[in-house]
Amino acid sequence: MPGISQVGGGSMPTAQLPTIILSCLPENMSVDKLAINLRMGEPAVVARVQEGKFQLDLRTVQQGELDMLAEVMAKVINTGEVT
Repeated sequence: MPGISQVGGGSMPTAQLPTIILSCLPENMSVDKLAINLRMGEPAVVARVQEGKFQLDLRTVQQGELDMLAEVMAKVINTGEVT
C-alpha cells in the first residue's frame, strides 16, 4: 500500500518521502510478537506496528534483499521461530 516515510531530524525534520508499505495481520501470532521475532532474528528486520498491523517500509529494503526478506518473514510467520 502507498505510504509516507519520515526523513528524520537534522536539517529536514518535517520532510517526508513517498514509499510502499508492506502491511500484514498474521493469524497465528500477535503483530507485536511478529515484530519482536523479526527484530531479534538474523538478519534483523525492523518494522513498526501501527493501526494494529505489522508495517514494513519497503523504501529501506534493497532489491537484492527481497528474496531473503521473504524467506525470513515466511519462516517467522509460519513457525513462530526466530531465525
